[in-house]
Amino acid sequence: MNRRPPSTPPALPGFTPRRLIGSGGFADVFLYEQHLPRRLVAVKVLLREQVTPASVEAFNTEANIMAQFSSHPSIVSVYQAGTSSDGRPYLVMQYCPKPNLQQRRKRGDRFSESETLTIGIRIASALEIAHRSDVLHRDVKPANILTTEYGQPALTDFGIAAAVGSEVEGLSVPWSPPEAFGDHARTGPAGDVYSLAATLYTLLASRTPYEIPGGQNRNADLIDRIRHRPLPPLGRPDVSPALTHTLTRALAKNPQSRPRTAVEFARDLQRVQIHLKLRVTDTEVPGEAIVVDESSQDVERTRFRNVSAPAVPGSIVPMPIQTAHPVAPSARRQTPPQKTLRPQVGTIPVGAGVRSPTKPRGPRRAVTLGVSIVAGAIIGVSAVVGIRTVMQGTTPAAAPQPAVATATAAGAAVPAVTGLRAYGAGTSRTFTWSNPQPMSGDTYRYRMVGSGGNSPLTAVNDPRVTVEAVSAGPTCIEVTLVRDDHQTSDPVQGCSS
Repeated sequence: MNRRPPSTPPALPGFTPRRLIGSGGFADVFLYEQHLPRRLVAVKVLLREQVTPASVEAFNTEANIMAQFSSHPSIVSVYQAGTSSDGRPYLVMQYCPKPNLQQRRKRGDRFSESETLTIGIRIASALEIAHRSDVLHRDVKPANILTTEYGQPALTDFGIAAAVGSEVEGLSVPWSPPEAFGDHARTGPAGDVYSLAATLYTLLASRTPYEIPGGQNRNADLIDRIRHRPLPPLGRPDVSPALTHTLTRALAKNPQSRPRTAVEFARDLQRVQIHLKLRVTDTEVPGEAIVVDESSQDVERTRFRNVSAPAVPGSIVPMPIQTAHPVAPSARRQTPPQKTLRPQVGTIPVGAGVRSPTKPRGPRRAVTLGVSIVAGAIIGVSAVVGIRTVMQGTTPAAAPQPAVATATAAGAAVPAVTGLRAYGAGTSRTFTWSNPQPMSGDTYRYRMVGSGGNSPLTAVNDPRVTVEAVSAGPTCIEVTLVRDDHQTSDPVQGCSS
């Protein structure tokens, strides 16, 4: 298909046009030099033939959305907007001079696992900020992740962004989630999580998730595969199973099987960084800037946690305080093996299929995003601000119903879970179980099973899950214990009455 000729840059007071830097179906992007303050800027200009009341409204909406979030370090900044003398709306934005991720991919750049993790965490943070204001991006893809002059990724093009729960009006098929296709399709935050995971997959595989090299890759072919076919292997032996598992979960066809929020996906990616002993990337989300490594089995370890509050623009933010919580010998004797004391705020337990790094001899380390402080003891603390620990697990108020469980295979290397029981009534059921031999890094995988078929496997860290009750018949799940080295137990099934 022939490309259309570029439009002519409009005359804008205080700006001098330099050259065309990008074209799309509805707008061109030009490089301008701003006179005061003197700097290079990118100016997005709506095409003259696209100027209609509806398109102008959409263009203005994009300007307002990007301006709302442009203070975020991983979202392209918007400086001003207006209408040129010839009636074309324009948007003045931060100029990102380096190639965007799509350009890098097409020129053959090989993205490392480390760089891909950093990109994923930063863009997930940007999406979380938008989602907290009930705004979906709905077009996350490599071409919409620019690169600043300092080499940092920055999300742009909120052109088809919309409020949570609205119908899908436009999409880029290769990176769109299954629920985006069909009549009156609607997506939520999990749709943006899917698109970001598909983008990271694309960077690593050098192809979109359901693209078949040398095969038919029309939109209709891709849509059918996205909706009905299993995810193809990544094809990168140098990428860790931990990251592969994390991307596979985020690309689940069922939105409920993906991370619930963008920041949860960012935490999953941070766990992979911990597993690979990489520097942990800051989430850039207020109140979400703490990671604690709890991988050690040493009961004498000292845990550290930051006390922090969301930053207020223009305010002075004090250095985060870290407080030690040694576990008393009497508390260790009284605490059941399956329960541990953990900080309530900011703790990220080791995720499914992710091995924690081996801790060095000597003082234990707390890994924080931005600041890492090692302390042997804290003496003379006169006040502790907002610190308390909570015991994991609570006793359900409702009387438990027995769950029918399969027996553990004799001699299995990894023991099956025990005591699988169901609670609750109405529209949901809560299942709990016990780990007969708890070890550091243990996680679980569960799925709903029944006559209607099995749901995708979902990873959880705690021996407790709440699911939607089946409308007719019993509600059943299957649970598998997963060791830190990826070995699994025999599955155990349980049903509520």
